[in-house]
Amino acid sequence: MVAVARDIGINHAKHTPLPPDDFASFSWHDFVIREELIRLFLWILLLDTAFVIFNNLPPRMAIKEMQMQLASSEACFQAATKHECFHWLQVGAVNMKYTLSSLCERLCSESMPQTLLTPLADLGPLNLFALTSALHSLSFQIQQCFGYDKQMTPIRIALDNWILIWQTYSDHYANKERHCPLLEQNMEPEVMWKRVGFSRYACEYWTLAKLIVDRISLSAFLKETTQQEQSTGESQDSLLEKYDDTSMKQVNDLITEFQRIII
Repeated sequence: MVAVARDIGINHAKHTPLPPDDFASFSWHDFVIREELIRLFLWILLLDTAFVIFNNLPPRMAIKEMQMQLASSEACFQAATKHECFHWLQVGAVNMKYTLSSLCERLCSESMPQTLLTPLADLGPLNLFALTSALHSLSFQIQQCFGYDKQMTPIRIALDNWILIWQTYSDHYANKERHCPLLEQNMEPEVMWKRVGFSRYACEYWTLAKLIVDRISLSAFLKETTQQEQSTGESQDSLLEKYDDTSMKQVNDLITEFQRIII
C-alpha cells in the first residue's frame, strides 16, 4: 500500500484552491475524489504507524514525504448534496497553509499561541489522530540514534502542543455538527457509519507517546547518574528492545505497567 501511494504521488493528495463564494465553479465530483485520496493516504499512514507502535517495526513512510493536505471535516465528507458540501466547506474550511509534514514540523518547533491552537483544533479528530501517530513514528526514528534523549526535545514540544490542541477540540468542537454529524441518540443501522470512528481515541495514543518519551528521559538520567555506560561500555538501548514483535507483548507490558502507576 505504501508503494502504491508513492506511485500515485502523495503530494497529489490536495484540493484545488476554492474561491470563498464561487458555488458555480465548485466541482463536487472533483472534491470527493481528492478527499477520498487524502483520507486513503491518511489511513495508510495510520496503518504504518500502528506497526511502529504495537510491533516496534521501523516505519515505511517518512513524515517528510507526507506533502499532502489534511482531511476536510466529516460533514463535508458525508454531505449528501453539492449544496450541503459547499456549505460545510464555508463553515469550516481546511487550513490550506499546512501539509501534514509541515504541520508536524510546526508542532515540533515551539509552543503554539492560542490564536493558532483554535484553528488547528478545528481540523477534527482524524487529522489530530494522524498527527499524534506521526509523533510515534518520529520518536522511533530518533531512538535509533546514539544519545537520542537530547534529540527528543522536539517531540516533547510537539506532545505539549498536541494535547493543548486536543483539549481545545474536546472543549469547543467535539460536539459540533461538522465534526460529529450523527447524534448519539440516532443509532439506526443505516446511519451508524457516520459516527466518529477510532480516531476519537487519539488522546490515548498521545498518552502512550508521552509515557515512552518520559521513560526514555528517566532511563537516560539513571544511566548518567550511575555512570553505567562508562563502566560497562554499553550504549543506551531503546525502550522496546525487540524489533518486529508480532506478539505485541512489549507494548502491552508497558501499558500494563503504566496502568499500575495510575492506580
